[in-house]
Amino acid sequence: MATSRQETEKQVKAFLSEQWSVEPKQLTGQTRLEHDLGITGDDAEEVMEAFMDQFEVDMSEFKFNRYFGPEVGCNPAVWLWCRLFMPQLLHSEPVTIDDLVSAAMQRKWTPK
Repeated sequence: MATSRQETEKQVKAFLSEQWSVEPKQLTGQTRLEHDLGITGDDAEEVMEAFMDQFEVDMSEFKFNRYFGPEVGCNPAVWLWCRLFMPQLLHSEPVTIDDLVSAAMQRKWTPK
């Protein structure tokens, strides 16, 4: 029996709630993992691997650096260096809850 989009969205929100300690009711389809929730760098890699495992999603088309920047923390020197010499690292394409729901339903990440 196929799972509805609404049920899959509920499951994805519950997953992120467990992974990132955020209330599911705070999440919408347009919530962005990096930009809104602050999931980036090594944390983003761990979350996406856990997502792949839990929802059995083929992530072979997922290019991590396209969607998530480095984990620079609060180091202003690293942030400034990235801003001046590698601005593309600070301007990644967002991954939204809707993107994760679609990937979970298709069992495959499809690039935007």
